[in-house]
Amino acid sequence: MSAPSASRWRDGRFEPLDACEVRPVRLLAADSWLLRDGAVVELEAHRRRFLRSLPAEVDGTGFWDAAIAELPRSGAWFPRLELRSVGFPGDDRRELALRLRPAPELRQEIALVTHDARDPRAEPLIKGPDLEALTRVRTLAQARTADDAALLSADGRVAETTTAHLVWWRGDVLCAADPAIPQLPGVTVGALTRLAGAHGVELRAERATAADLAGTEVWALNALHGIRVVTTWHGGPSLVHEPGRAELWRERLGTLRHPLPQAVTA
Repeated sequence: MSAPSASRWRDGRFEPLDACEVRPVRLLAADSWLLRDGAVVELEAHRRRFLRSLPAEVDGTGFWDAAIAELPRSGAWFPRLELRSVGFPGDDRRELALRLRPAPELRQEIALVTHDARDPRAEPLIKGPDLEALTRVRTLAQARTADDAALLSADGRVAETTTAHLVWWRGDVLCAADPAIPQLPGVTVGALTRLAGAHGVELRAERATAADLAGTEVWALNALHGIRVVTTWHGGPSLVHEPGRAELWRERLGTLRHPLPQAVTA
């Protein structure tokens, strides 16, 4: 495969997905990651998160295995597995789908702005249902010369961005948002904190405001870019950067990149 493609899972096989849907489509669940030359960081964690996000009546195991077998083993890709609702309420159907997209340009730095309006997330614990609303918020952030927007909890605590988890360093202590703050279960942040713990790094959960992050080094983490250093927070805290630290931890995250399972042939 050398171009974007989309397929629906029907009767145990994939068939092309019509690019022009006549009926309304809602995304109910999704998962995506960077696929580079057939290897992925923490694929099993993505699998667990995606299958947990499916309702009990949807069996996604066979779909997952078939989708992984469909993925290319060369090049840089950003595949997305989806559960979609197609049709009008009361007359809709659920279908599983695979979107194969070339990976965009990867970045190591990011600029943020605080989203100071209502939290757009209706289902913050599931990836998928809020993607359209989050895209609108990110577009507004980009109009303010930022790359992404930091989302706050109802009491003003840092939660995550529209596309990434946030962690910050207080000296040699790695901090992240308190798990009680609504946020997506993150594969990359989970991998980083496990690695950090294994290397003897002290970990701390915080209920921090944006202002509380002044003087820290802040990273934005996701499965596409890995670690991006927050270089600017427009209208927000003044941040620092320790040369070499992000590079070291990118290398350590890279040790978790493993080849996809071999496709089973009949």
